[in-house]
Amino acid sequence: MSAEVFFRKYRPRKLAEVVGQTSAVTYLRGMLKTKKVPHVLLFTGESGVGKTTLARIVAKSLGCHSSSDLQEINAAVDTGINTIRAIDRQKDSYPMVSKSRVWILDEAQRFTKDAQSALLKILEEPQPWVYFAICTTDPQNLLPTVRNRCTTVKLDAIEDKDLEALIDRVCEGRGSVFRGRFERSSSTTPKDRRGSYWFCFIKSPRSLATRSNWLRLRGGISRRRALRSVGTYSPVRSPRGRPWRRI
Repeated sequence: MSAEVFFRKYRPRKLAEVVGQTSAVTYLRGMLKTKKVPHVLLFTGESGVGKTTLARIVAKSLGCHSSSDLQEINAAVDTGINTIRAIDRQKDSYPMVSKSRVWILDEAQRFTKDAQSALLKILEEPQPWVYFAICTTDPQNLLPTVRNRCTTVKLDAIEDKDLEALIDRVCEGRGSVFRGRFERSSSTTPKDRRGSYWFCFIKSPRSLATRSNWLRLRGGISRRRALRSVGTYSPVRSPRGRPWRRI
């Protein structure tokens, strides 16, 4: 099996492909249809629900297709005021190729208070072609004055049935079928659950026992429950040409 980065290959590229976020997708679709998109959007929700993905989709819908006009800043790395000063120096420039310029500020709760205060002035009067998408798992860590200048798009926790449907589509597209339940501990995020599925049923399809051990490790469950969760993985043929056996 060739090496592939699954989260890139199967990341949604348009609103219709987004899983488990009906309310947010409807809200954004209405904005884009009426061409009344706020210049500052605040995407909130737990890790792995699609905040950055939706921000990228909105950016492309606004006509921002060039990497020179779409800039992503990870506040977990660039936390200080110098990052905001760099934005301030560029915010009045026209787009180089696209129709608009978009800044995606990921993990924005990690910005220092000084950085947030500097960002506040930038958000007050953006140019008509400039948009900001602020993504955070903890909006309460943002200054109230920053939150008040944003239009909030709240993303819901993704239900297991939606993740199971997604993994079914991925497996079927690769000539495989998964049937069964997904057992997890209450502390895992959607990103962890999705990662467990893909590791178990796509990246390592050779051994049900290995997959059950991995699932038990990730979910903190017993081997018996893990095997019951794995259920049946039944591609047409195994890597050695023999049919898979059911446990």
